[in-house]
This record gives sequence, structure tokens and C-alpha cells, in this order.
Amino acid sequence: MDDQSDNQRGESVPGAYWLKEGTLAAILDNVSDGVLTYDHGLQITSFNQAAELITGYSRDEAVGRRCQEIFRCQECERGCALNISSCGLTPEKNYHLRLVRKDGSSRMVTVNTIPLWDEGRSPGVVVTFRDITPLVTLRSDVEERHSFHNIVARSPRMRTLFSRIREIGTVQSTVLITGESGTGKEMVAKAIHHESPRRDGPFVKVNCSAFSETLLESELFGHVRGAYTGAVADRVGRFELAQGGTLFLDEIGDVSQPIQVKLLRVLQDHEIERVGSSQTFRLDVRVIAATNRDLKRLIDEARFREDLYYRLNVIPLHLPPLRERPDDVPLLIDHLIQKLNIRLHRRVEGIATEALAVLVRYAWPGNVRQLENALEHAFVRTPGKTIALEAFPDELWRSDSGPLPSARDGRASSPSVPSMGRRSRPERDRAQLTAVLQRNEWNVTRAAQELGVNRLTVYRNMKRHGLQRP
Repeated sequence: MDDQSDNQRGESVPGAYWLKEGTLAAILDNVSDGVLTYDHGLQITSFNQAAELITGYSRDEAVGRRCQEIFRCQECERGCALNISSCGLTPEKNYHLRLVRKDGSSRMVTVNTIPLWDEGRSPGVVVTFRDITPLVTLRSDVEERHSFHNIVARSPRMRTLFSRIREIGTVQSTVLITGESGTGKEMVAKAIHHESPRRDGPFVKVNCSAFSETLLESELFGHVRGAYTGAVADRVGRFELAQGGTLFLDEIGDVSQPIQVKLLRVLQDHEIERVGSSQTFRLDVRVIAATNRDLKRLIDEARFREDLYYRLNVIPLHLPPLRERPDDVPLLIDHLIQKLNIRLHRRVEGIATEALAVLVRYAWPGNVRQLENALEHAFVRTPGKTIALEAFPDELWRSDSGPLPSARDGRASSPSVPSMGRRSRPERDRAQLTAVLQRNEWNVTRAAQELGVNRLTVYRNMKRHGLQRP
């Protein structure tokens, strides 16, 4: 009987250890992460001291209650990883939740779940969770410091542009925004609107290249019933809809000559007539136009009216392409990853070091729009938390077509990032790390921030590649 008792306690079984009652609880109370267990009814069966600190509930208050009564997350209603683990018996790692503490404040936690097993059955689930609120807050603060009306940038040229937008917002003059496709001209137009006294008025946008000449005229000025075939009722145009606010005319360079004449008259007289009507409407609308085309060249080719150009170009504003501000690429990547995580219901944490170096040096002919599309492409091909270089579209990294242009053609370059051509992977890794360190003047802290890793990782990689601070 004694032998049987010893076996049950594990004392006579090689490699087994028996813990006195309460010892395991004492060990868990010295763990910095919150730990709880619950059964298949989602009723909490254990709760350590760290869980008490994070949630604000005592052990006596938590044990016996359902998990969602303690966490009170939005996911509790939709079915979160904690519930999934108890049903599907699949572990979850680094699942982010925002729980509501007993005092009503919220904390962001990262959760790991592991089903318990006993003789082939699962009596419940172990949940560990860590408070990452300070990290999330710091990340948000960094983005907020480098964000201006949802335009994320930290390069000197873009910070100067932000100051210019604030100045433009105080006046009512017409603005002409120029820049390559994908640079964010619409976002800049919205920023000007929100910085102006018209911020409480409507912001109405029209893509002038999306309509035929007849439809564009109706879209802009409206029409009356019977104005043309199919006009079965009166329609208000975009100019009238923008009354008291801002009208954004995107792709103004694609407007036909007859519409250009009508736009010129509106900008001169501040009045419009609906198509098919002689009644005039007085306008109180600020016009912001944008184009990715060279309007001066179109004027020389007699395809754009010079008088309209000068009416639009009262305040010119040029957006630099992404290749001329590589310092913004890491910040944009981090911002877009968070955006895609929400939209695609993913939990990607970042990209590999070598991938970041390649993306920083790539020329980005499609600018920020292309960067976002490339990241979404990589999301689809990435099952885990970190995006590898190979997950991105081939044209970004399989050839030498992507490096930044040299200063000889008048555009910015990134001399600190060497060509990666056909080097071996260790050579590429070393070159990429060297480039990031050089760009940050060998400041390991700043280099780690750019790479999205901690300082120890940078030091380890420096040692592995034989790199030393000059």
C-alpha cells in the first residue's frame, strides 16, 4: 500500500518529482506573466499574482467565474483564441487582446494558450498573458510624432511639407498639387482642408480621368431634368455639394479642352450653371487640383490652357517621390503592417532585416501605393509573424532593377546601401546590416529602432559578421 502511495506521488518513479500542495501555486506566483487555467465551460480554475496585477481582480474574485467576465474583451463576443483553444485544442501564440481591468481602464496584452491533456483528453486550457501596454503606447507615440493627418513621414522634406500645409490652410487660395502617382496627393489635399477654416465643411473629390467629357460635366456642375438623354431628374453637381468646403479635382491634366473652359469660368466668376439650365449658383468653394502630369509640357503641346494653369497654380505644392526619402520607408512599413493586420485579421509583427534593407534601397516607381501593395502581397505569402524577403514580389529583390538612382540623374540615392546583386546570403546580410549602421552613424539604438529589433540582436549580428564600430 505504501509502495502504491509512493508511486502515485512519483517518489519511486525515476525522473519524476512530487511537489507538496501549494508549491506549484507558489512558483506561478513568482512568474512575471499572468497565468490562469480554465475548464471547458470557460470557468477559471487558477489565477496567479501577476494575473491579479494585470486585471485588477483578486484570485478569489476570478476563480469560478467565466473567463470573459474577467477579460471583458471585444473578442469575447466574437470568439477569441482562448475559446478556440478549448474547442479546437490548438495552441495560440502571441494573440493580442485589449482587456478591460476591474477599474474600467484597458490594457493591451499578448496571450498564449496551451490545451491541457490528461490520458488522451483535455480537461482545460492554460493561458499566459503579458502586459504590453507600455510598448504599444510607445509605438503609438512614435507614429503620432511622425504622423500628420494620417500622412506618416519623418524625412526633412516631408516635415517641411507639413509646415507648408499648415501655412496653406490659413488662406483660401487655389492649390495645385503635383507629384508622381502613388505619392499621396489626395491625403495632402485632405490635410489642407482639415487645416483650414473650412474643416467643418464638406470635402468632395472628383477623379477627372474616370469620366467621359459629358459625364464629367454633369458630375461637376449638375444637370436639370431633360438636359440630355437619360437625365430623368435634376442632379446636384460636385461643386454644389462642396459648398462651404473644399472640392478636390484629381488628375486635372486629363480634362478635355471644353471642360477646361468651363472650369476657368468657374474659378474666375465663382458661379456655375447646371447643364441644361441658365440659372446661376453662387459658389463658396475652395478648389484644390492635383496631377501627376507635366502641365507645362501639355501647355506647349496645346493640350492644356495656360490661363487655367495660372488660375490653378496660385499655390503650388510638390510631393517628393518615395525614392527621394528612403528614411520614411521603415516608418511606412511599420504603419502599413499595423493597417494590414487590422484589415486582413493577421498578427504580423515585422519584416526580416534583409528584407528591410532591400525595401529601403528599392526605387519604388509606384511610390507608397506600390509599397502597400507589395506588403499585402507579402502578407498573403507569410504564414508566420515575420515577413521574409522571398515573400515580396520578385521584381523587388531578384534583379538589380530596384536600387535607388544615383545622384548623377538629379535624384536622391542611398550611398550607404551597397548593391546586393548576386551575393551569397551571408554577404547580403552583412552588407545590409552595415548599411543600416552607417545610415545611423553606427548608433546601435537607432539602428535597432529602424530594423524593428532590440539592441542585443544588432550586437549579436555585428559580432557574427565581424563588424565593429569605426
